[in-house]
Amino acid sequence: MTHLINDHYHVELLEGAELYRIHKLKTSWLLIEGAAFAPIPLPDGRWEIAFTRDTQTEEGWKGVVDKKETIYKGDWFVDYKDEFDCIKPAAASGHSLLESKGIDHKLNFVIIKKI
Repeated sequence: MTHLINDHYHVELLEGAELYRIHKLKTSWLLIEGAAFAPIPLPDGRWEIAFTRDTQTEEGWKGVVDKKETIYKGDWFVDYKDEFDCIKPAAASGHSLLESKGIDHKLNFVIIKKI
């Protein structure tokens, strides 16, 4: 599990893993079905799944990445590989955020948020 920004975290998953959910008993666990993979314990707190590699959308990434103030029209976002630059769409900003952490955005993943 890798901290990305604010309360968002990236969890890399094996290819074929699906049906993610968060289960809370005394502690929280990220449950992954469809692959030989043990549940992932989460730090204390309440968690929700923001999106997965296969369900990521522009709107989903807008909830993760930071907007960048520019003189240009429209929504521009931080390019995390070069914070002095801006990028659009938000998904490209999200991919640059993953890459800035050494994460390949093409691999299977889930983004979770501490709420």
